[in-house]
Amino acid sequence: MSQRSLFVYPNCSSGGMSTVLRGRATNDTATTFDFLYHNEAGGRNSLAGTPNIMLHRVAKGRIDAMAQYLATTQSYRDISITSMPELANKVAGVRPDVVSYEVHSSDEGVVTKELAKLDPDRIAAIQVPSRFSAQMVAAVAPQFASRVSVRPNLLPAVEPLGADQTTNFDFEGRTPLLWVGRLDKGKNPNDFLRALALLPDIYTGIVVLSLENAPERISRFLGYAASLGLAKRIRVVMDLSPSRLAGLYAEVARAGGSFVSTSLMESFGYGVLEATSSGLRTVAYDVGALSEHGPSAAPLKLVDVGDVSGLVRAIGERHLTSSQGWGL
Repeated sequence: MSQRSLFVYPNCSSGGMSTVLRGRATNDTATTFDFLYHNEAGGRNSLAGTPNIMLHRVAKGRIDAMAQYLATTQSYRDISITSMPELANKVAGVRPDVVSYEVHSSDEGVVTKELAKLDPDRIAAIQVPSRFSAQMVAAVAPQFASRVSVRPNLLPAVEPLGADQTTNFDFEGRTPLLWVGRLDKGKNPNDFLRALALLPDIYTGIVVLSLENAPERISRFLGYAASLGLAKRIRVVMDLSPSRLAGLYAEVARAGGSFVSTSLMESFGYGVLEATSSGLRTVAYDVGALSEHGPSAAPLKLVDVGDVSGLVRAIGERHLTSSQGWGL
């Protein structure tokens, strides 16, 4: 009989926590994972392709009752709850033996507020994806310091692209630089544009947006790109499937390009790990847990956060010779 695990999180999206769940499910096919959520954010199709993930969407006002019902009627091996501390207290009240509260945010303020709402008498285990996150939890919530354990995220197994599912990217003879994320301050996309503007025309930017549904932010991003003279040197695509994104990593690697992360904080750094594991050379700001990633299929170069010139040098070092440079 298959083991069962319950995973509770507000959003079902194509990235973020859905990637965490998909990593667990594709690496543990003997377990059935029930995913309970209330907000459909574009991830149902990507998760529905994983046969041992059972999706359960309920109205926001009913998720507490449903979680408690499932916890008392199903023999779960473990129950993981994220971003819903009040719900975690309730579920731990009926199944304290198997409930873990998971912390995946890299925002210290968010983590502090969440953990302040947890009942220390009920929550026996806090799980985090990195040593960096464990240290942050211990600092902001010392009452839970002895209950923190590191559970590194796993890379999801990805189905290869079929013959009719090529990503169809034409880099037009240029060296591609890949950036993936949302257009928010934490992901810091403008530093990617600044770096690209300082690089010669042999480079082109491929920007993959996920969970981005604010037209005004996209308009501002494209406007800033145009102001830097990059209108013809970037291409923006939305919400690639896991298989297509994996294919894009491979294409950029074959073209001699790099993955670039300008994030200002990372509790784990899925994108960086996916890129390097795909054989794609990666340049990133040295933030959060990124330095914890060990040897992979491709090198990872970390530079000081905010050092755009350092990004440029790290990206272009393979093309520079002792007699040339870009005045940085």
